[in-house]
Amino acid sequence: MNVKRILIDCSDTYIYNLQTGIQRVVRNIVERKDLIERILGIPVLAVVLTNLGYISLDDFLQSKPPNKNKKSIKSKLQYFFTVKLNNDFAYSSAKFFWYTYKKIYYILSNWVNTFAKKPKNIITLSNNDLLLFIDAFWQPLYSENKFFFKMISNAKAQNAIFAILIYDIIPITNPEFLDNLFVNKFRASFKQIIGYSNFILVTSQSEKNNIEYFLESLKLKKPIDYFYLGCDLSKQTESEYIRESIKQLKTKTYFLMVGTIEPRKGYDVALEAFERLWQNGFEKDLVIVGKIGWGVKKTVNRFLNSKYYNKKLFMFNNANDAELEFLYNNTQALIFASKREGFGLPLVEAMQYKKPIIASDIDIFREIGKDYPIYFKCNDPQDLINAILKFQGGNEVKDSGFKPLTWDESVKMMCDRIKELIKDAG
Repeated sequence: MNVKRILIDCSDTYIYNLQTGIQRVVRNIVERKDLIERILGIPVLAVVLTNLGYISLDDFLQSKPPNKNKKSIKSKLQYFFTVKLNNDFAYSSAKFFWYTYKKIYYILSNWVNTFAKKPKNIITLSNNDLLLFIDAFWQPLYSENKFFFKMISNAKAQNAIFAILIYDIIPITNPEFLDNLFVNKFRASFKQIIGYSNFILVTSQSEKNNIEYFLESLKLKKPIDYFYLGCDLSKQTESEYIRESIKQLKTKTYFLMVGTIEPRKGYDVALEAFERLWQNGFEKDLVIVGKIGWGVKKTVNRFLNSKYYNKKLFMFNNANDAELEFLYNNTQALIFASKREGFGLPLVEAMQYKKPIIASDIDIFREIGKDYPIYFKCNDPQDLINAILKFQGGNEVKDSGFKPLTWDESVKMMCDRIKELIKDAG
């Protein structure tokens, strides 16, 4: 099939100006749209979904720059529910009202749009266009917006291709780690959007296997392939500020954990291991970097009430890129205690910084890290202690046999997969 144009949907990332893992991936891919164009020999355009259809990202940024106040308000609300209230019911209730509000908003918007005249800069999907969807498909911007799916349906009727990047299906395979409301929303959104897709991209062989197995249970078969995410050393600017409380950690010897604080990340396991070590005179510290998510009330309370908090245990919920780079550069090793991941960016980030890694023994970490990390039994504090003590005996960095990709290399790998998947879709 001859593709005449590729449109990359990056709407949720740029409208809400978020900075979590998926948004970091989206931004890095979008920043390399010219590279994608050169590799594939096809015009590439980043697009943002509005109430009347797609507009180019350039038009969006010129007419409506990212709203920093919106980001600030959202961050403050999330901090209020998860840190101040520290109440899972309040957090879930707030999300329920958010989804309800968005559903009403899009119903009204779609009704108004039937009478609205489309501006000239609206981009219409047409014959042999490829819409490459790389953003968070379960967000209300898409899942509650019937206009979005009507637009996709109309485009496919005109021989447009719809491809989607799935980061993981953890809410489906491991719902015990997540809020029930989110699990139900994700499952419904996944089934809905996957039905429109011509092919699927994923970010690891392990997750490809998980998705194929689930699709089989739905009696669905879709062309699917994987590529690995990239990791470039930070290109921080002079304007990025590093707090004194973080700078002071340079004088300490610490282990680092990076990622949203949520049940599947294994923070409870790490805290249990370190408290046992500290009780027996272990001198090294633990630094945690990640926003607070759902279902960690007991863990967060244990952090805050620990006699080691701000003495040997440090937590930062809103570190910027410069601060994260500083912490990577000065850590003794990364600890990655996750019970389930789709990829695990901190693993390759630590490898890029040539830092040792102590990781839970799960399939994806074996796939990405090979022999680089010291592994411990997942969900086992004592085995993590054993791994830390083993590390103390010799902390040289091993040759893993897996070279982390730069973002340019990642995008090249993605393009190679797209070439083959387009052939299958044809």
